[in-house]
Amino acid sequence: MVFSVDVKSLLSVCVHFQVGLIPDDMLLNLLDLALSADTINIVRCTRKLLDLGVDALSLIAQLASLITKILGGSFDVHRETCTNGFFRRDLCA
Repeated sequence: MVFSVDVKSLLSVCVHFQVGLIPDDMLLNLLDLALSADTINIVRCTRKLLDLGVDALSLIAQLASLITKILGGSFDVHRETCTNGFFRRDLCA
C-alpha cells in the first residue's frame, strides 16, 4: 500500500497545533456541525480538538474569529469542500 501525503500541508497542520492554532478547515467543520444542530458530532469534534491539546478558550476565540471573517466577507467558504451540512445547503432556492 502506498500513501500519498502532502508534506507541506502536514507540516503546516503540525506547526499550527504546536503554537495553539487550529486550521481553518477544522474550525469550519466544527462551525458546520454547530449550524446543522448535529450535537453528537459537535461533541466528538470538540473532544477531538481538546484531546489534541487545544485550549478551550483558544478554540472559542478562534471560532469567533472565523465567524467574524465569514460575516465580514474576508473568508471564502468553498461549498465544494463541504460534502454535507449547513454550508452545503442552497440557501437561495
